[in-house]
Amino acid sequence: MGVLIGMCCYCTQENGKLKYLQQTLDSLLTTVDLKKHELIIIQNDQNQETSVLINKYLDYDLNIQIIYTGENLGTARGINLALKQRKEGQFFIKCDDDWTTTHIGWVEEMLTQIEENPQIGILGLKRDDVYGEFVEDGELLWGHDIFGTCTMLNPKMIDKIGYYVQPSETYGFDDSILSVRSIAAGFRNAFMKNIKIVNLDEGGTEYTEWKKQEAGFYLQEASIYMNKIKKGELSYYYGGE
Repeated sequence: MGVLIGMCCYCTQENGKLKYLQQTLDSLLTTVDLKKHELIIIQNDQNQETSVLINKYLDYDLNIQIIYTGENLGTARGINLALKQRKEGQFFIKCDDDWTTTHIGWVEEMLTQIEENPQIGILGLKRDDVYGEFVEDGELLWGHDIFGTCTMLNPKMIDKIGYYVQPSETYGFDDSILSVRSIAAGFRNAFMKNIKIVNLDEGGTEYTEWKKQEAGFYLQEASIYMNKIKKGELSYYYGGE
């Protein structure tokens, strides 16, 4: 059984992310065996240009599926649509729509690490601009907050903690909250050390500034939520909508 990959895309004329989406999809086609693994694209916008682009990838004889939401459900609710299609025991990858890698076979390498270290709940691919306190251990960088870009979820952890949740309806803290829930459920989190990825959206646009503002607005609420989980005052399980 292959891995299920879920990717939300939100491309508008204002944010100009369509070019990043195409690069991301081309990178996945080059580095991931999509005859073995599955890709579900969740279209979180109503942009006709997005529909035209992603539909072209259906012409390939690959395991690619598209979910059209008709609205911006946000990252967590969008990804949950793909997560609900996961088969029993199937590993799941959540990835963004604005990154690339040239590392062929990265999915298999992540699988190997979790199979060899079954205590891993969340295993991420680390961007160069992600900093924190990590403990180096072979191919792994053990840490607490494994966020952004591309993360693989252990199916045993998914069974214990359920689906993604975020305070904002659209953006922010879903990865950080998941990391806290993973640890509360008895797992550990880590980054892969030697798989290089490139973040395509370098910021400086109105859209990236909006994301910062949105995250900042819900920072206190997210912090309270995570602290309650850490203290055992709130369940780490979330059953989705």
